[in-house]
Amino acid sequence: MPKVSLMQGTPAHIEFLKSNDKTRRHPSHCIYAEGIGRSRICTCPQSEIYNMRCKSSKNCNYYENK
Repeated sequence: MPKVSLMQGTPAHIEFLKSNDKTRRHPSHCIYAEGIGRSRICTCPQSEIYNMRCKSSKNCNYYENK
């Protein structure tokens, strides 16, 4: 039975996924996030979590890069 890397045509240790840092969302990069770590709050008046803890910017509709 052949090795998996030979069946793919490319050695498995050479190919890997890499994220694009420009499109990655993080609460510390948001213009509406104030504070550090768990004390980070959202300061966007239109957001449903206004003046509450910002847990994630993944699904935020008001996320904007600094």
